[in-house]
Amino acid sequence: MTLRSPVYLDADTLVALAEYHDVTVPKKMAVVETTSRKRDIGGQITPSGVGVKASLGRDVEYQTSYTLTPKQKAVVSKIIDGLEAGSVIQNANDALSKGSLVELSGAGFMTACSIAGKMFFVAREALEGVTNLDSLKSLNVMTPKMMRLIKRVYIDNRPVPMPILLELAGTPFQARVFASLEPDFFVDVAAIDRVEGEITVLGQVSAIVAAGEFQSTERWLLAGYEFLTKRILMTKIGDLVNDFMGAIGLNIPEDAIREYIPGPAIVVDAIAVY
Repeated sequence: MTLRSPVYLDADTLVALAEYHDVTVPKKMAVVETTSRKRDIGGQITPSGVGVKASLGRDVEYQTSYTLTPKQKAVVSKIIDGLEAGSVIQNANDALSKGSLVELSGAGFMTACSIAGKMFFVAREALEGVTNLDSLKSLNVMTPKMMRLIKRVYIDNRPVPMPILLELAGTPFQARVFASLEPDFFVDVAAIDRVEGEITVLGQVSAIVAAGEFQSTERWLLAGYEFLTKRILMTKIGDLVNDFMGAIGLNIPEDAIREYIPGPAIVVDAIAVY
């Protein structure tokens, strides 16, 4: 058992898993404290001429209320501990299937797919107002507007609403392992820069790619594009990715993940990263 500090957290899914598997979830608790005391009325009662002090009155009740909220780190850690204790979380010795809940540790790094995905987001922003659909075939929109957007994303480090595909190296699995992170669940803006390096990912298996098979990376490359537009771009996505990466001066290794994920591989939709 250890206290975990998540940099990425889909809290709703984590709590839903806990409730589904009967894991106790610490909840916000209202506390009411009650105290009472007697209101004294002092006086002298002298029926026989001898002074006697007496107290007359009634009980008065006082209430103080406040709320105790469990700290996020503690709640997350207790839920994960409960899922582990109930053998819900699986490991490399188990036969995985789609939906399996796994906790994996390794060296995380951004795939070329997600680096290029940022460029496709920039291109989509730059295409606003363009009426010539031929621009889609080459995304030849290197205008001053696009250069400003490139600076904001790649130099100013502006977060973009695109899912991120990380690869995890050094896991116990023989297959390559990838983690998909949605843009809405980072604990803070700076956390996006903290998902590379030694991390642990808790998530659910969303795809198992067998040896000799392939998984399209359209989900991470072209998020936000219209369906037909995706079909047009995917016909030449490899060349576009290479062009984009070359434009920002990056050489792509031969085994880098670009337009598809080759098997054997496992893709995990992240619920928490810590």
